[in-house]
Amino acid sequence: MTVIAGLLNKEGNRLEITGNWLQSLGGLISFSDDWGDKHSSALNPIGNLLRAIDNALQAIGGIYEERGNKTEGQSLGIVGSWVQAIGSILCFLSQLEKRTTPLEKG
Repeated sequence: MTVIAGLLNKEGNRLEITGNWLQSLGGLISFSDDWGDKHSSALNPIGNLLRAIDNALQAIGGIYEERGNKTEGQSLGIVGSWVQAIGSILCFLSQLEKRTTPLEKG
C-alpha cells in the first residue's frame, strides 16, 4: 500500500522506497518461516528470499534515483524485477508441488 501511495504522490519517492523495504522485510520473514517448515518444498523459501532481494534492490535503486543517479537506480530496479520474476515462479512451482503431492500420514 505504501508503494502505491508513493507512486500516486508527486513527491512519493520516499514512500515508495519505504514500501519496498517493508516488502523486503516481509519476504525475509516468509523465508525464515518456510525454511524451518519440514513440509514445505525447498522452492518456496528460495522464492521468498529472491523476492525479498528484489524489493531491497528496488529500494536501493530508488535511493540512487533520489540522489540523482537515475540510470543506476533504474538498472537496479530492472535487475530486481527479474529477480522477483524468478522468485515468483519458484513459489508458484512450490504451490503446484503441494497440490500434486499426496499428504503424508502421521
